[in-house]
Amino acid sequence: MDLASLPPPPPTTDGPPELEQLSTFEPSRNRFRFDALLGEGGTGRVYAVFDEDLEREVAVKVVPRSGTSAEEAFAREARVTSSLSHPNVPPVFDVGRVAQGYYLTLPRIRGRSLRALIDEARERGEPSALPTSELVEVFLKVCDALAYAHDHGVVHQDIKPANIMIGNYGEVMLVDWGAASVVGQRHGDRPVTGTPAYMAPEQARGVTENPTLDVYALGATLFHSLLLRKPLVEKDPARFWQRKDSGELDFPTRQELSSYPRALLAIARRAMSARPVDRYASVPELAQALRDFASGGRSWSAPLVYETFTDEGWREHWRPLPEDAFVTAGGQLITRAPHAALLYFDERLSGGVAIEYEATLCADGPAGDVSVVW
Repeated sequence: MDLASLPPPPPTTDGPPELEQLSTFEPSRNRFRFDALLGEGGTGRVYAVFDEDLEREVAVKVVPRSGTSAEEAFAREARVTSSLSHPNVPPVFDVGRVAQGYYLTLPRIRGRSLRALIDEARERGEPSALPTSELVEVFLKVCDALAYAHDHGVVHQDIKPANIMIGNYGEVMLVDWGAASVVGQRHGDRPVTGTPAYMAPEQARGVTENPTLDVYALGATLFHSLLLRKPLVEKDPARFWQRKDSGELDFPTRQELSSYPRALLAIARRAMSARPVDRYASVPELAQALRDFASGGRSWSAPLVYETFTDEGWREHWRPLPEDAFVTAGGQLITRAPHAALLYFDERLSGGVAIEYEATLCADGPAGDVSVVW
């Protein structure tokens, strides 16, 4: 059943009919006092209610009964969420049945989703969903939650702005674990789960239980939060899935690159590498890259490569194009190519990489520029 295509049920005196649940202590009245509809999606609706039995505000997620697969998915979400005891994962307070389905209760987070902040920023013409320092702090907390989940064999599989809740008092919660996979458990013939705009190419092909799926989705979510647009925008569905399968992205334009921190965009782009082996190997590695960015790169390691160009030994690691475009003189690498000359570093580097170089124009040479392309 696709709840996203249905209108919210009409409220009754005590709220929508699907919230009807008799009080444990006073069976003559309803347990949940309706406040508001917080959100809805393909698996259920989330309501803000006051729990009369426990006398506290909670969020209630209601999932309709629509067959064995729906029941299994609900049970999986309840068990996975309750198994993750972490400050950035909402605890499950209660689980049970209502007349039209099943429910679980979670803390009510007074705040907004990252998706709502993105939409508001776009409407107001602001450059990004949050100031850069605050955005990095939010993502570091999400990384903490995911690192804990991965260590417990759980892959979220549906990270996106709508599933990151930011409270009014600094709380950050990664919510909606209904699409999660548990390593080693049989999941039957589950359809592809997740949200297309943020899923990795191999996830679209049915791969599950791989933590690098969450690394990709984190990168896509960071990209969306910075640029206020999704990393792959394609109206034609067939063309979208074709581009998704090949790992294509709509990379930042020159104007966007001039408006946002390039180092942070580079982190998002690496996390979204088409091949899993080219992404950050784990969420903690991605988190370290974010911390390095936040610290201004002060935590970089000793140089991996240090080239002085004092002799011809540089040719062991570098490949010039054209072949005779460069010569060494006085401890410098010099080119007098009439047009462009390229110099490729011929070894693959992994992890976060910073590049520092010095370059000058020869006094008798034509005007030009020197660029590093990564």
